[in-house]
Amino acid sequence: IQNLKPQKPAKTKTFITNTNQIFEQQPQAQTNDSFTITSTGDIMLGRAVNIKTIEHKDFSWAFKNISETLKNSDLTFINLENPLFENCPSKNTGMIFCASEKHTQGLLLAGIDAAS
Repeated sequence: IQNLKPQKPAKTKTFITNTNQIFEQQPQAQTNDSFTITSTGDIMLGRAVNIKTIEHKDFSWAFKNISETLKNSDLTFINLENPLFENCPSKNTGMIFCASEKHTQGLLLAGIDAAS
Protein backbone atom coordinates (compact mmCIF):
# COMPACT_ATOMS: atom_id res chain seq x y z
CA ILE A 1 0.00 0.00 0.00
CA GLN A 2 1.40 3.36 -0.99
CA ASN A 3 1.05 6.20 1.50
CA LEU A 4 -0.22 9.20 -0.46
CA LYS A 5 -0.11 12.52 1.35
CA PRO A 6 -1.68 15.65 -0.08
CA GLN A 7 1.04 17.92 -1.37
CA LYS A 8 1.14 21.67 -0.89
CA PRO A 9 0.82 23.61 -4.11
CA ALA A 10 4.18 24.65 -5.54
CA LYS A 11 5.10 28.30 -5.26
CA THR A 12 4.89 30.30 -8.43
CA LYS A 13 7.81 32.21 -9.84
CA THR A 14 7.16 35.70 -11.15
CA PHE A 15 9.22 37.04 -14.04
CA ILE A 16 9.39 40.47 -15.61
CA THR A 17 10.58 40.39 -19.20
CA ASN A 18 12.62 43.02 -20.97
CA THR A 19 9.36 44.39 -22.39
CA ASN A 20 8.00 44.84 -18.85
CA GLN A 21 5.45 42.08 -19.27
CA ILE A 22 4.80 40.13 -16.09
CA PHE A 23 4.03 36.44 -16.13
CA GLU A 24 4.00 33.66 -13.61
CA GLN A 25 5.38 30.21 -14.07
CA GLN A 26 4.22 27.22 -12.10
CA PRO A 27 7.14 24.89 -11.34
CA GLN A 28 6.55 21.54 -12.92
CA ALA A 29 7.44 18.24 -11.35
CA GLN A 30 10.45 16.66 -12.99
CA THR A 31 9.67 13.32 -14.57
CA ASN A 32 11.58 11.10 -16.89
CA ASP A 33 9.23 12.32 -19.62
CA SER A 34 10.24 15.98 -19.34
CA PHE A 35 11.99 17.73 -22.21
CA THR A 36 13.51 21.21 -21.95
CA ILE A 37 13.91 23.62 -24.85
CA THR A 38 15.94 26.81 -24.64
CA SER A 39 15.86 29.42 -27.36
CA THR A 40 17.82 32.63 -27.44
CA GLY A 41 17.52 35.95 -29.15
CA ASP A 42 20.12 37.21 -31.57
CA ILE A 43 23.66 35.92 -31.14
CA MET A 44 26.18 38.05 -33.02
CA LEU A 45 29.67 36.59 -33.17
CA GLY A 46 30.92 39.02 -35.82
CA ARG A 47 32.53 42.43 -35.59
CA ALA A 48 33.59 43.36 -32.01
CA VAL A 49 32.90 39.88 -30.60
CA ASN A 50 34.98 38.30 -33.36
CA ILE A 51 37.83 40.75 -32.71
CA LYS A 52 37.74 40.20 -28.91
CA THR A 53 37.62 36.44 -29.39
CA ILE A 54 40.69 36.54 -31.62
CA GLU A 55 42.47 38.75 -29.04
CA HIS A 56 41.62 36.22 -26.29
CA LYS A 57 42.80 33.38 -28.57
CA ASP A 58 39.78 31.44 -27.36
CA PHE A 59 36.84 30.85 -29.69
CA SER A 60 34.67 29.65 -26.82
CA TRP A 61 35.25 32.96 -24.96
CA ALA A 62 31.88 34.50 -25.86
CA PHE A 63 30.04 31.54 -24.31
CA LYS A 64 32.05 31.07 -21.09
CA ASN A 65 29.51 32.78 -18.81
CA ILE A 66 26.38 31.25 -20.35
CA SER A 67 27.43 27.80 -21.52
CA GLU A 68 26.28 25.99 -18.36
CA THR A 69 22.80 27.49 -18.64
CA LEU A 70 22.44 26.75 -22.34
CA LYS A 71 23.70 23.18 -22.26
CA ASN A 72 21.35 22.16 -19.44
CA SER A 73 18.48 21.94 -21.94
CA ASP A 74 17.60 18.94 -24.03
CA LEU A 75 17.40 21.20 -27.08
CA THR A 76 19.05 24.61 -27.41
CA PHE A 77 18.13 26.77 -30.39
CA ILE A 78 19.78 30.11 -31.20
CA ASN A 79 19.29 32.85 -33.75
CA LEU A 80 22.80 33.21 -35.20
CA GLU A 81 23.02 36.66 -36.76
CA ASN A 82 26.07 36.10 -38.93
CA PRO A 83 27.65 33.51 -41.20
CA LEU A 84 30.72 31.65 -39.97
CA PHE A 85 33.45 31.00 -42.51
CA GLU A 86 37.18 30.72 -42.99
CA ASN A 87 39.17 33.91 -43.66
CA CYS A 88 36.44 36.29 -42.53
CA PRO A 89 38.08 39.73 -42.26
CA SER A 90 38.27 41.07 -38.70
CA LYS A 91 36.45 44.41 -38.97
CA ASN A 92 34.51 46.45 -36.46
CA THR A 93 33.03 48.88 -38.98
CA GLY A 94 31.18 48.72 -42.24
CA MET A 95 28.81 46.06 -43.42
CA ILE A 96 30.96 42.99 -42.75
CA PHE A 97 29.20 40.80 -40.21
CA CYS A 98 30.82 37.42 -40.75
CA ALA A 99 32.86 35.63 -38.09
CA SER A 100 35.47 32.90 -38.06
CA GLU A 101 34.27 29.34 -38.47
CA LYS A 102 36.28 28.59 -35.32
CA HIS A 103 33.37 30.06 -33.30
CA THR A 104 31.83 26.61 -33.63
CA GLN A 105 34.05 25.77 -30.61
CA GLY A 106 31.92 28.10 -28.50
CA LEU A 107 28.68 26.80 -29.98
CA LEU A 108 29.73 23.26 -29.09
CA LEU A 109 30.82 24.28 -25.58
CA ALA A 110 27.39 25.83 -24.99
CA GLY A 111 25.59 22.75 -26.28
CA ILE A 112 23.88 24.57 -29.15
CA ASP A 113 21.80 22.07 -31.12
CA ALA A 114 20.30 24.27 -33.82
CA ALA A 115 20.81 27.75 -35.26
CA SER A 116 18.77 29.82 -37.70
